[in-house]
Amino acid sequence: MLTLLHFELVSKFLTSLDDDVSGYTKSIKRDWPTLAHPHQSHFLVMSDTARTSLLHSSEDKYGLRINEVSRHHDFVRALEEVRRDKSKRTKLPWQSHAMSSFDEKERWIFGGKMQKLWPYGKYTDTDSPVIIMYPDLFATIGHESQNDANIESESPRWKQVMESKSLGRVAATLPLAKAMGAIITPHLHNGVTHILCDLKRHKMLSWSSMNPLSLFSDAESGSRLHERLISLEEAATVDCTNDVMLVSPDWLEEKWTCHSADTTKYKI
Repeated sequence: MLTLLHFELVSKFLTSLDDDVSGYTKSIKRDWPTLAHPHQSHFLVMSDTARTSLLHSSEDKYGLRINEVSRHHDFVRALEEVRRDKSKRTKLPWQSHAMSSFDEKERWIFGGKMQKLWPYGKYTDTDSPVIIMYPDLFATIGHESQNDANIESESPRWKQVMESKSLGRVAATLPLAKAMGAIITPHLHNGVTHILCDLKRHKMLSWSSMNPLSLFSDAESGSRLHERLISLEEAATVDCTNDVMLVSPDWLEEKWTCHSADTTKYKI
């Protein structure tokens, strides 16, 4: 992990030897111990503890050295860290940008022929004001309130996807759902309109508290979904009862491939 430090340390040491006119034997440990002090830029991977130690002693959060004159490549590297940090904080789905920055009558410009789940375009297949989809990938259900879920700009729950489902069909079709215009949330909250999950003998159906758990391919996961949906139903007022649709990866793929065929059949 410290290959960059080793290279820079030897380079500085040789330069120091050239600048020193005295004849006795020199060593890094005895004569230039500060050369061996690592900086953030020397690490390919750094623990939080090590990063905190550097922040408190010699560097700012972008890797610029506090008590030294920064060299050109240090400053360039720090600017790149600023860019990455800003990108992390502003990286939002295109749907979120459209909802926050455009009036409803202007949102049609985001709806192309393949955005079948984006309700603001002429090619939409849905009557819902907006599709908010929860993928069945987590061992826990997350926030029950949409307001609580929306506070998180980048939810840490995406790092908690179950290993057994990370390579499954739900995870594989999630990018497709995003591309088609659905807003994806890692929380099964009271604003969710669709749940993407593995179903038996169904591609899509409206959830009901009377539905048997046997319709889910994963009974344990289906039980968690069922309990949360019952809780949301019991907490809902008459004015905010929404039908939640259970949809399968097959349903998503069918929507995509069917419309894709329609748009290409006249091409030569």
